[in-house]
Amino acid sequence: MSLKVKLRPSKYRTRADCILCGEEFMLSGVRASLWDEKERIGNVCYECFKKGNNEFPSLLQAQVQRLRKEADDLEKLFKHSFECPTWETFQELEKLTDLFDKQFYGSEDYEDAFVQLEQKFKEILHEPKED
Repeated sequence: MSLKVKLRPSKYRTRADCILCGEEFMLSGVRASLWDEKERIGNVCYECFKKGNNEFPSLLQAQVQRLRKEADDLEKLFKHSFECPTWETFQELEKLTDLFDKQFYGSEDYEDAFVQLEQKFKEILHEPKED
């Protein structure tokens, strides 16, 4: 099987992950994508693209090793119990943050107000206050 990098115009300027190195990058006007014979496999960042196709196998091998380690680390996690606030609590905190931003973002009082916001979060989440 042969893999091929195709260049296409990018409709959107957005973040993407490189299939070869795993790094996040910003798509510009040209998107480089790795394809097999039938379908697109993923995006290729500009740094990997500059290195050229002779480097692609070693870049991909390094990415495979990183992903295997990450998978091993994640596999250890699912054996633990999880605690998580409710979705309703998340939404309440989101509203509080929106109000905070409207009132304090860009103001001289931002830093002091942010400390108060953190304390309010802890109250809502029933976390102990720090001295």
